[in-house]
Amino acid sequence: MKSITAMLAALAACLATSVAAQTPAPASVSPDERTTFVQAGRLLADPATDVVQRDKTLVIEGNQFVEVRDGLVETPVSAPASAQSQPPPTACPVRWGYPGEPLVTTPETAIAIYLAIERDFFPGAEPGEYSQVEAVDEGDWWGMYRHLAPEELPNGDLLITRGGGQLSLNIAKCDAAISDVHFTR
Repeated sequence: MKSITAMLAALAACLATSVAAQTPAPASVSPDERTTFVQAGRLLADPATDVVQRDKTLVIEGNQFVEVRDGLVETPVSAPASAQSQPPPTACPVRWGYPGEPLVTTPETAIAIYLAIERDFFPGAEPGEYSQVEAVDEGDWWGMYRHLAPEELPNGDLLITRGGGQLSLNIAKCDAAISDVHFTR
């Protein structure tokens, strides 16, 4: 037991020495570095309050964060709108010797899959009260959830309520794989 402890202590000392001897590379903030656009289907905007924003793009110039833009864009703001409008098609692997095509191409197909899973997995669903099933196009997958129908308030505003403990999941477009299964809160 003492020999293992001694070996671990010696290893820790070696690691600490080698890490301390390394000097970090200087960070480049050159303005002529590439601009990178990081698309976020869901962005945790404020971890303290769990505020999540949807469909945002983080703009990084060189190695510095610059801004958050609305929408999923891949081009500078000055580019024509037509260059920003359509996300690239979903690239799927080759299947049975043919070019890969997505299996789940429409929201209607995604909803049918969701309803079949909900029927088997969550028989306690409340389709009467939570009548809306939504398929959100997230690029390579469909974000699926059930929610209350919007309610019109006396002043004409719409009250949109999400959550309610209903089933939520993702469906991959390429192979209809199911992931991120949870109940909304």
